[in-house]
Amino acid sequence: MIFVKGILAGAAVAASIALLSGCAPETEPEADETELTGSGHHHVPDAEFQDPGEYPTWGTGDRSDAIQQAESAVTAFVSDKDDEDTWWDGLRGHLSAQAQLEIQGTDPANIAADEVTGDGELTDDSSAYLAWVEVPTDAGTYQVLLSRTAQDAPWLVERLTPPEDEPGED
Repeated sequence: MIFVKGILAGAAVAASIALLSGCAPETEPEADETELTGSGHHHVPDAEFQDPGEYPTWGTGDRSDAIQQAESAVTAFVSDKDDEDTWWDGLRGHLSAQAQLEIQGTDPANIAADEVTGDGELTDDSSAYLAWVEVPTDAGTYQVLLSRTAQDAPWLVERLTPPEDEPGED
């Protein structure tokens, strides 16, 4: 008897499930704007691809432009050190936003160099986005890292590295 009651209970559960599943809508849910691809990334079907533009290459004049910008930046860095506002106004236009943040608190009175003493030299042009230039001053050679974001974008200073102490100097 218990066996028959178990069968009847199982049949009742199965009938209930069948009945309830018949109440569910037969339409599929509306698709979301994005679909999850097999890689786990969302795909937006109607999104337009935005071309980043032309990638920079070393064109005619680009190397001399980088050298000139490095020389101008170091000249501004070592000039007008008696008036901090004038010094900063002359320098910040040569700097990237990040370099401005890093250099902003510098006291120009602590800069050892007073003038650029020769021509800058491009020492690394392995990327058309970056240029390393050495600029000689009366206190030693500054290493200048410049960057640009596009072919026609200006070169901006990312880093001004002062001369290292010569061996034997304090």
